[in-house]
Amino acid sequence: ACQLLFTFLGSFVTMWFSRQREFRADAGASALLNKNSMIGALQTLQQKFEPLDAPNGLATAKIADAKGMFALLSSHPPLETRIEALRRL
Repeated sequence: ACQLLFTFLGSFVTMWFSRQREFRADAGASALLNKNSMIGALQTLQQKFEPLDAPNGLATAKIADAKGMFALLSSHPPLETRIEALRRL
């Protein structure tokens, strides 16, 4: 029982590191290219994928935008959050 509990709790930590890695990757890409190009690329992803519903099969690809506590188990931050982070650079 403890193993299941710690596995579940550990996934919050793992996903936090994954989301932070996405922010660092975005910052690195904007340094290589430029900030506006990276923002444009994320906005293109936002236009193409965010309007789609999870039943279309994209939830397994982690493109669906989790809400509430489930956002803590997302491997990627929402695209809007990533775009705002780039704008603040």
